[in-house]
Amino acid sequence: MSNELYLIGEEYWNDFLRFIPKLTVAVIIFIVFFLLRNKVQRFVYKRILKYTRDVFLSGIISRIVKWTFSITGFVIALNIIGLAVFAGGIVTGAGLSAIIIGLAFKNIGENFVSGIILAFQRPFAVGDVILTSDYTGSVTMVGLRTTNIKTLDGNDIYIPNSIILNNPLINYSRDTKRRFEFTLQLDYGVNIEEVRKIILGVFSENKDILKTPNAVAAVENLTSNIIMKCFYWLQTAELESSLLETKSRIIESCLIALEENGIDVSDVSNIKLSNESLKIESNLFNSEKK
Repeated sequence: MSNELYLIGEEYWNDFLRFIPKLTVAVIIFIVFFLLRNKVQRFVYKRILKYTRDVFLSGIISRIVKWTFSITGFVIALNIIGLAVFAGGIVTGAGLSAIIIGLAFKNIGENFVSGIILAFQRPFAVGDVILTSDYTGSVTMVGLRTTNIKTLDGNDIYIPNSIILNNPLINYSRDTKRRFEFTLQLDYGVNIEEVRKIILGVFSENKDILKTPNAVAAVENLTSNIIMKCFYWLQTAELESSLLETKSRIIESCLIALEENGIDVSDVSNIKLSNESLKIESNLFNSEKK
């Protein structure tokens, strides 16, 4: 009986001695992968940032590479010590767990995936002025789950990425050529053609107003007064002063020119288009940054 126990013990001991080299190699590989994961992440981050100049995209891809690198090292270590079946179970279990967690945290997962899609599509960048889901502001941060914008009144709005991805979005920083308008209420008996020539003359002399597309001054409606709408285009990125000041000077110049020609204006209404108001906000944001 004692001999049998001795033989069994000796067999286990020999198996353990044969197992030690594999265990040593597995531990070394796991430690190497664990220590190198941050360096790999930084390397991938710098390389992607060098070619894309996109901090958000570089951060997402580098983090994915980091965790993939870590899991790969762990699975290799398990295979070396003969736990290939266990390693396969971990991979399978991880996939199953991901499905269960995904169902339990559907919104979080949806926002995460939306963040990755936004990183590749890049419909906007940090600093752009956007309109989405009735919120307008300058993008200050783009994260994996939410995008942060700062509104004109200084509020920080955190919008889930899935909402941004699934709703219309306007980026007012991509194209700075914008049309603006204001209306004039004129008394009956005023020479409409003369008013039109005066307004268009003021527009043509203003260095900020673009020559193309053409400025327009046209009668829109006849009510208790003659309603004339005046349209003009600005290259907002090239304005020396703020957009609000430029618009004010244009309207003031028109009023002065009309008064000098003896034309009475009953009322002036500045029609605030959605893109117009946003360009004002964009200019104010830029002023704050300076």
